Amino acid sequence: MLAYLGATVPLKKLLCDPPNSLVNQAKAPRHHPLLQLAGWGFALWSKDHVDPLKPLLYKRACAAFFDDNLNTLVPSLCGELVLAHVRAANYRAEGLIADENCHPFNFEGAPWILAHNGFILDWRGMQAELFSKCDERWMVQRKGTTDTELVYALFLSLLQESSDPFDFDNLCQACRDLLDLLQSTSRKLKHKKPMKLKLILAAPDRLFAINYGADENGDVHLTGDLDVLRGFPIGSPEFLKSTILEPLYFQLGRDYDRCARHFELDSCKNKAINAVLIASEPLTDDESLWEQLHFGQALLVERKASGHCSFQRRNVFS
Repeated sequence: MLAYLGATVPLKKLLCDPPNSLVNQAKAPRHHPLLQLAGWGFALWSKDHVDPLKPLLYKRACAAFFDDNLNTLVPSLCGELVLAHVRAANYRAEGLIADENCHPFNFEGAPWILAHNGFILDWRGMQAELFSKCDERWMVQRKGTTDTELVYALFLSLLQESSDPFDFDNLCQACRDLLDLLQSTSRKLKHKKPMKLKLILAAPDRLFAINYGADENGDVHLTGDLDVLRGFPIGSPEFLKSTILEPLYFQLGRDYDRCARHFELDSCKNKAINAVLIASEPLTDDESLWEQLHFGQALLVERKASGHCSFQRRNVFS
């Protein structure tokens, strides 16, 4: 996943040009065991659009690096808010490769657009129970067959009780309620599977990211040595735990890519921040340039009328 909020930049400089760009992560991810071959997509907002509050939404069910629009459509676009995603999925029948299953997801009338890096194992066995918890106006807009689209509908249904869908407390509470609902349904149906929820949500002038989940016993306070856990065989419980514990990465600063070879934000004092980058993997070779959003944490960035950004970070389960 990749999200950007800041001054207008060419989309190509976000998605294609960095050393560890999102497109490169589709074929050579550093922290993921699978190639991301099941499609990709992005949402792009620009003040130059006819309606600046509505994004251009692009999805395609092919590997990002095989998409011929990388050389035609993408270089022609600029924006000041971007949410992009490359998708990994199995190629069994339940892992349908289709445009409708590519992220990000955007329901008409929803306050947020969502991308998800994670899994709800055996979610199809819970879907009948979970469908009954979704508000009808979100359910009727579902087009695909993914756990993410169901997560999106559930999240919106839980958030809509709030008077302010952009309030940090309300967002975190909806996420906690979402996990509680998934866990209680899992227990009721005796599934007891781990859940990985790494979400990035975008709305005009806002980005919200949360990194959370639970193990098969419902424990949300997970710990472990990532380097050790990643050394276990792919598919083992230990390796699965490593994917749940992986951080998201972010930078807060200003003037993205002012020097073309850096692909980073200039550091600055908090009051001068006007941009944020959030990614599933650092875009640069030097990972020390990035802060980590650890498991159990959430981040909200809001751009004010002045152009400066405020940000809040907190523990979800404190």
